[in-house]
Amino acid sequence: MPKLLNSAFWLPVACGLASWMVGTLFPLLDVYRAQDPRPRQRHQDWSTVLRCLGAFIGLNYAALTMPWHDAPVVSISLSGMSIMQWLLFDLTLHGLVLATVSAACGTGMGWVLVRYGLYAFTEADFFGVRSWFPAIMWSGSLSLGCLAR
Repeated sequence: MPKLLNSAFWLPVACGLASWMVGTLFPLLDVYRAQDPRPRQRHQDWSTVLRCLGAFIGLNYAALTMPWHDAPVVSISLSGMSIMQWLLFDLTLHGLVLATVSAACGTGMGWVLVRYGLYAFTEADFFGVRSWFPAIMWSGSLSLGCLAR
């Protein structure tokens, strides 16, 4: 709780707005995709949503507990787990594109915040940002999309 209170007041609000935007875009793109005559993906039920959220929580836990002696290896492992999450729970082209754009924009915004001294990671290893950050952003956007559907 003390770490949350040490954060800037606008950071949780900005993250919440970004999450709302990503969560809104997934169903909108599904509706747009529904106009395509090709076959649709399988039906989403609550057990699938909970498994997807569990995968996201597991990825966060792995990012916290993995030994960081070799950051590129751990980052590649986390990226592989994120891709497996897409393969298991989404399998849509627009989900892949939206997750990639979310990870790129989120990491870019994180870098900008670090660059201008508005935020700091405790153990930054990739241009001031933790190297697991893109994988977490990617996985988080897929989880939000699964929940929003």
